[in-house]
Amino acid sequence: MVDPASIPPKTDGFTVGREGGTEVLLPPHAEGQRGPARRTVPFFNPAMALSRDLTVALVAAEARRRGHRLSVWDAHAASGIRGLRLLSETSAVERLLSTDEHPAACELTRQNAEREGSGRMEVKAHDSRQAPSGQFDWVDIDPFGTPVPFLHAGVEATADGGILAVTATDMAVLAGPETRTCLERYGARTIRGYLSREGALRILLAQIAREAAGLQKEVYPLVSLISGYFVRVHVRVSPTGASPVDPAGLGPVPFPGYDGPPLPGKGPYGPMWRGHLQDRGLLGRVMESPPATIGPPARRILELLQGEAEVDTLFYYETGPYSRRLHLSSPPAHRVILETIRAAGYRAVRTHAAPSGWRTDAPSKVMEGLF
Repeated sequence: MVDPASIPPKTDGFTVGREGGTEVLLPPHAEGQRGPARRTVPFFNPAMALSRDLTVALVAAEARRRGHRLSVWDAHAASGIRGLRLLSETSAVERLLSTDEHPAACELTRQNAEREGSGRMEVKAHDSRQAPSGQFDWVDIDPFGTPVPFLHAGVEATADGGILAVTATDMAVLAGPETRTCLERYGARTIRGYLSREGALRILLAQIAREAAGLQKEVYPLVSLISGYFVRVHVRVSPTGASPVDPAGLGPVPFPGYDGPPLPGKGPYGPMWRGHLQDRGLLGRVMESPPATIGPPARRILELLQGEAEVDTLFYYETGPYSRRLHLSSPPAHRVILETIRAAGYRAVRTHAAPSGWRTDAPSKVMEGLF
């Protein structure tokens, strides 16, 4: 997270701060800010430092996989912090296009690009609902609110075999009370309760997959992140039939044969992405050599995601709802639950989505008979 504790002199009305291993000019309102804020221009959200940490690690790993540096479009640059960190904390980027539709954001990003000094950061005023010329190995869609208006351009701008990263912060729509808006915006019915955030992520993935299908493309999820106030997905984009798309595909849940954690109320919910969320190969490369600049929280998330890639099931359990459903007088310790599931011959791992959550391939009937 940016630490403005020792504030240097302001530069052209901006404040100099630091995130990860990168010095950056920030808008004045960012000084002392610790979490999400109301939308301002230029916009900066220090609470998204974890997301940017993961971007640094994933881009570095993808460049190692390919054996060459990547071209990147950062479609909602704001202050330019994400692109700056990629340039200063990795050797993974050959060309970086940073765009924003707001002149003030472009001016701040231009000043940051000049301070960075490599000449690899091109800054343009651009409406991200339209793809720029050319295609990119990595496209990042991280708007304030819903990413839906920008998905078509994002898929179009992603080169075959490239990675599209998308963040959604409209969680009141994807996972909350604004169910009518979710139906209008994403064409899906939300899940309520503790599974609402994973439901949000899977609804977002389904929307991206549909946009890709309209361009004769397929998406293959690589790394999917569930947080309290946002979800973020990273998908590989390939021509139809060129990638091993998960046969589970898209659809409503529950469905005939569904045997996962109990869903609240009456379904069906979605349609949503019903397949895998994580890719063991990419996560393994990240953990082989994570950039030194990413902090302990991001490293812990990466470790949990790597474990979840081994048990990549549809939805997870949480201790509280699980104990209430079984009418247990005292909830079992998390460690005891995992050990009991494994002793019964099934796999179980912690999930990054909730401190007391776990994923398992044990059928629901087995789970109901363990305690």
